[in-house]
Amino acid sequence: RALDSITTTTLPAIKKEIKKGVVLEILENSFLTDEILQNHPVVYIGSGTDIEYPLALGGRNIIMVDPIFTDEAAVSEVLTRIKALVNEEIQNNSGRITFAFDFGSGPENVNVELVARPYGENLEDGFEIPENTSAILMFASQGPDSKVEADEHMRQMLTENGVIIEDATLLRKT
Repeated sequence: RALDSITTTTLPAIKKEIKKGVVLEILENSFLTDEILQNHPVVYIGSGTDIEYPLALGGRNIIMVDPIFTDEAAVSEVLTRIKALVNEEIQNNSGRITFAFDFGSGPENVNVELVARPYGENLEDGFEIPENTSAILMFASQGPDSKVEADEHMRQMLTENGVIIEDATLLRKT
C-alpha cells in the first residue's frame, strides 16, 4: 500500500513514477536488507509529508527532516497519510510517531521522528545525520541556500552496505 500511495509535489507528475521505480529496483536487487533497515535509521532530507517513500523502502526507524514541520498542518498531514496506510493505533508524542506496519511478515513497530530543521553540513542549527544510518533519501531536496546533494560526509555516516538515494541515483557504501 505504501508503494502504491507514493506521491510527489515535484513537477512533472511523472516524478512519482521515478520514486516507485527506485523502490522496486532497491527491493528487487536487495540493496537494503531487512536487518539493516530494522537496526539503523532511514533519513529523508527535504521529505515534505511523504511518509510513503521511506515506508515502501522498508524503513522501521524513519527520520523526516524538513523545516515545514514547524507548521502543525504538515504534522497532521503526515498522521493522516499514515492512517490511510494502517488500521492500527498511531501514537504521536511531539513529532515522534509510532505505529505498527506490515512489511510482508506481519506487523512491526515503526518509529518516525519529524525534525523541523534544515539540513546543511555547515549550518549551526541544522540537522546532523546520525552515524550508522541505513539510507539517506533525497528527492529534489532543497537546503537553505541551494539543492542538497550527496557528499562525502553523508557517505561517512552510513552503516556498512548503507545507501544514499539522490533522486534516481543510488550510491552504496560497501
